Amino acid sequence: MAIATHVTGYTVTANDWNELVNALNAITLPIKPGEAIAPLSGLQAAALDLVESSGAGTAKPVIYRLLFDKTTDEGRMWIFRVPDTYVSTPVVKILYYMTGANVSKKINWNVQVACVTDADTNMTAKVFAATNAADTTVPDAAGTLDVASVSIANADSMTAGDWCCLCLWDDAGSGTVGQDVAVVGAVMTYSLA
Repeated sequence: MAIATHVTGYTVTANDWNELVNALNAITLPIKPGEAIAPLSGLQAAALDLVESSGAGTAKPVIYRLLFDKTTDEGRMWIFRVPDTYVSTPVVKILYYMTGANVSKKINWNVQVACVTDADTNMTAKVFAATNAADTTVPDAAGTLDVASVSIANADSMTAGDWCCLCLWDDAGSGTVGQDVAVVGAVMTYSLA
């Protein structure tokens, strides 16, 4: 049974409201540097460290960061359960800054996922789906926070409730940055419908 609301000559059905809400809202799943797992094979681990702000003051903010080398492919992984609200169109948004100045340079971000659904028989032999990549032009000035997005078209049939391993890495050979990249956070967003 559709519940309708009358708004200035237009009848809005419950389905209309759902479409509007879904268009305006996406869910965000935090991906925290401090929870990153070093790859065990096939990829060097991006260094994880904790730094203090160089600003004035007695108590200073601290920043967890993953340092991606400018010349070596490096990455980190996160394991999580895909939320029950997940439907489709995952995108990873990476918060980062450059550790030194760069002018008109780019980084090639890569995201791969491996998902296992309840009752799948391949848990211990799972492989990553094909790479999802995006070139991002980095800020010229060191320390400037930026956000890069990688759409996950190759989502390994990701389904709500899946066990998932997400790997974020930089393809140093495809990038042109002259300094290391410091990732300070990331999120995976997805559609509700």
